[in-house]
Amino acid sequence: MKTPFTSLARARAVLAACRHDYNQQRPQSSLGNMTPAEMAARSAGNRVGG
Repeated sequence: MKTPFTSLARARAVLAACRHDYNQQRPQSSLGNMTPAEMAARSAGNRVGG
């Protein structure tokens, strides 16, 4: 069986890149075509006392 990653460090790097892309670059239709990061920033600005 072939493993998709040559090391744990490589797997972590690939997953971190995927997570960054998903949260910072990829708009979500369920969020009004904003990225999760944009929605979080918008929500943070709407908090009482924040």
